[in-house]
Amino acid sequence: MAKAKQLPTFELINKYNEETEKQHEVAAKHREEVTHAQALVQALNFRYEEAVKDAVVNNADNAQLVDELSEQLTKAERDLANKKRMQQVAASYNKRTITRKDVERELKTFQNTYQSEVMKPAMKELRKAKEAYISAYLDCARKVAHFDEQARHAFITVNPSYKGYNVPYSVGFTTRDDVSSKSLTDADLRELSRGLQPSSLKPLMRAVREASGRIYYVPVEGDNE
Repeated sequence: MAKAKQLPTFELINKYNEETEKQHEVAAKHREEVTHAQALVQALNFRYEEAVKDAVVNNADNAQLVDELSEQLTKAERDLANKKRMQQVAASYNKRTITRKDVERELKTFQNTYQSEVMKPAMKELRKAKEAYISAYLDCARKVAHFDEQARHAFITVNPSYKGYNVPYSVGFTTRDDVSSKSLTDADLRELSRGLQPSSLKPLMRAVREASGRIYYVPVEGDNE
């Protein structure tokens, strides 16, 4: 079994995800800036109110501190307003160019292309493999039947009193393992329907793992008969 051919991928979803990630990064950046600005305003407002309270209640000589905190608070509130406005503007400009409908529409096109360019040739090869398998299986059956006829005729000729049907000579499959390793079984078909390498063939195949983690199988060296 040759190395599997690289299959086409739906690239638009990667661009869609890139835009989504960019949106999240921009939103997170402005959200963090607004959060920090709000925290600063709250901290300065608390200090300002405490200074004013100290001046009124305790007659503290802190007019300069009150003025400084007032200026800092005004500046922080102005900065917070600016940060919020930038967050709003960023949200309005941070629009995606690829929409959900774009993805769904292109996915339908990808489906049609994949069906015609990938699946149609693959199904054709599968049909050829099916015909070859059936032909080989029927050829084996014909040859077994021919031997059975020859053996029965010869054995009955030299044993005219033998009343049985089967004679002690046979060819073809000799064991259950022989059957499963050289023909398709129900178990093989069940595993194939799940996209799995049939267990009956694994002793004849060698697993190869790609860097991506995907596994495919190639024939082992030596005689597999």
